[in-house]
Amino acid sequence: MGKSMECNMKVRVISADSRPVEGNVFVDIFRYRALIKNLVMRDLRLKYRDALLGFVWSLVLPLFTILVYYVAFDIILKIGFPNFIVFLVVGLLSWNFFAASAMSSTTAIVGNSSLMRKIAFPWEVLPISYVFFHLIQFVVAMVVFFPVMLVLSSIRPAWEMLFLIPLLSMHVLFTIGVALALSVAATLWRDFRHLTEMLLPLLFWMTPIVYPWERAPAPVQTFFHVNPLAAYAIAYQDILFRGHLPTPVVSWTMMVWTVVSMLAGYALFRRYYTRLVEEL
Repeated sequence: MGKSMECNMKVRVISADSRPVEGNVFVDIFRYRALIKNLVMRDLRLKYRDALLGFVWSLVLPLFTILVYYVAFDIILKIGFPNFIVFLVVGLLSWNFFAASAMSSTTAIVGNSSLMRKIAFPWEVLPISYVFFHLIQFVVAMVVFFPVMLVLSSIRPAWEMLFLIPLLSMHVLFTIGVALALSVAATLWRDFRHLTEMLLPLLFWMTPIVYPWERAPAPVQTFFHVNPLAAYAIAYQDILFRGHLPTPVVSWTMMVWTVVSMLAGYALFRRYYTRLVEEL
């Protein structure tokens, strides 16, 4: 795989102490889009390698999961929450995208050290490729979810759903910023991966995914207004479940945290680049 990438990208061989190409994160994504595509396709092939159904599993698994939740909450438990399966799955899918990207980014540098020693490219590409890998699975799961939503609930398509595109774009950028920061932290301090794994379940329950944010105590609702993970969960629920656009507070929270995440993640990556070289 490394040889094919080296040939296709026409890049130079570097030593471990060579500095990668300078630029900014958006320029790097565009300039090295072919490499990002190769890395994403590599991970997809590895995920479904030796599987009889191959990529079809990416369609079957979310469909099966949605049906399990429907049977558990709507048929067995009968919780009496109208369209709860939509509320739950919307939050879970968006959360799983973020959580999987965050965990994968903690091994983005260490797990690709051999490739980094062979090929000159901005190392930011590695955590970014993991985000796009999980983005593909998120989008596939949403595509599977839409027709199921129409069958299992009373929710119908509305013009507000068009705002999923800018919402998803912001969500991806926010996650890229977090992934850049986590990839650095987990490389310099190896315990950070385990800390991330421990904190994600806590963050899950601090995010209104399995419960409506309106039912939380007032101080917790205030916390939701400044919590980016809560803001994204609420925004997806507003568009797909409640049938209206996110409130200005939610929208501003997402926009501000997306900018902060991107700037901080990229600055942190550049600031500690020399330390990353030493760790390899």
